Formats: sequence, C-alpha cells, structure tokens
Amino acid sequence: MDAASQRVESSVAYVSQAACPFDEQRIANLANEAASNNATLAVTGYLYFANGRFVQCLEGDHAVVTRLLARIEHDTRHDIIATTWQSGETERRFPSWSMRWVRSNEMAKIGLEHILADQILLDARVRGGDLSFQESIWRVVDSVAESIHNRGE
Repeated sequence: MDAASQRVESSVAYVSQAACPFDEQRIANLANEAASNNATLAVTGYLYFANGRFVQCLEGDHAVVTRLLARIEHDTRHDIIATTWQSGETERRFPSWSMRWVRSNEMAKIGLEHILADQILLDARVRGGDLSFQESIWRVVDSVAESIHNRGE
C-alpha cells in the first residue's frame, strides 16, 4: 500500500459467536477468503477465534468498512454479539494484513487472549457513550498490532 493509504477513516472491532463448528481448516479458508476480498477493498485487519467466539478488527474507508460489516452481519456462520467503532482518520494498525488469522497460541504469547473480547462485550452492555472505555478497547487493539509486528510477523 502506498503512503496515502496508510491512513484510515474508520475501524470496527466485533465479537461474534460461531453458529456452526469451526476447525482449523475452516478458519484458514475463511481467513484466506477474507484476505482476498479485503485486498480488493483496501481493508486490513485480523481475525481471532477461540472457544467458539470470533474477534475481528477491520480498518479502511468508512463507507467500505460499513458495507463490509453489513455483509458480515448477514453471514449465517456466526452471530455478532457486539461491535465498537473508531471513527476519524488514524494510522493503519495492520498495513500489511488484508486479513491475518491470529491463532490462539499467538494471542496467549501477547497476553491479551480474552481481554479484547471482554472489553467489546462490556462496552455493548454499558453503552452510554463512555468514550474513555472505547478508547481503552482501541489501546488493546494497538497492543495486539504492536506485539505481533514486533515479533516480525
């Protein structure tokens, strides 16, 4: 991606519950399909799956990310439980990942395996416009990105 595309208008993170069984091959296929689609849309992000629950972060042009999330919401393989948005131009957190599948063992090494999902779920329950809480969610996303980038992946 060129330097101009290193900035994004919106980021969304969501937690969803699988509606059908997912093994490693099925998750790999899903991540590969998403990577291919996202590359054409200039969307980047990552996908994490553990204990029947997905956490996904997407970033890109606001209109594109909004349409993509609407499509994801209609995917019958899972049910979205909670979402949180960050609007306003920011640096791209995952510039080289059209969709990176972050495996459980990688998240465990980072030490954030369930914190992000729990924060998004809690934010949905106490939805009162508490921006400081939403900012903390995006600090965790930043920590995930930084930790994995620092490990050279």
